[in-house]
Amino acid sequence: MILSFMGPPGTGKGTVASRCVKELDYVMLSTGEVCRKHISEQTALGKSLEQFVHKGHLIPDDLITQMVLEWLKEQAGKDVILDGFPRTKGQADLFLQALKEEFAGETFKVINFDLSEDEIVKRISARLVCSNKECQEIYSTLVKKPAEQGICDVCKSPVIRRKDDEASVVRERLNVFNGFKSALLDFYKSVGQEVVNFSVPEGNREVVFVAFKKLL
Repeated sequence: MILSFMGPPGTGKGTVASRCVKELDYVMLSTGEVCRKHISEQTALGKSLEQFVHKGHLIPDDLITQMVLEWLKEQAGKDVILDGFPRTKGQADLFLQALKEEFAGETFKVINFDLSEDEIVKRISARLVCSNKECQEIYSTLVKKPAEQGICDVCKSPVIRRKDDEASVVRERLNVFNGFKSALLDFYKSVGQEVVNFSVPEGNREVVFVAFKKLL
């Protein structure tokens, strides 16, 4: 089973993916981690990726897709979650072609995490993160405050609010995401790829995960 989790930050898809890994034996793809691994190991793919990363340019769809496909081949026989991939119509087109040719026996499902924009802004603008780059533990003024105000429970470093988690910035990021999402949904519809809608329920993380397991 290959699941593609689709949705902007703040919908809880990352938390649900982590729970699936811990409790349901899924393996989760982090494109950022895999990209950094290729670059640090200076693989042939990593050298190509590095040219774009160091210049601050977007990595072309074909390179990102190639990277994901190589990673998928290493996960043979495992249930997989692709968190935030495919992100663009180009990536989805290349990926679906490869699935037919190289992963014909796999079941591919797209799950759209659906939550109102106001709720997403509320959640993300309440987010705090540990300032220690080795830790990066995430908190929230709504549901998960540090035991000691302003201090990380794990490593005792200060917790901060990122600039890109301010409400005005979040709305701008959502506008950009919605452009990609609209094109991606249109593409999936044109090729007959089903998209399963998951209306994220109100409540804590346990409520959300229980609802997601019912969807599965």
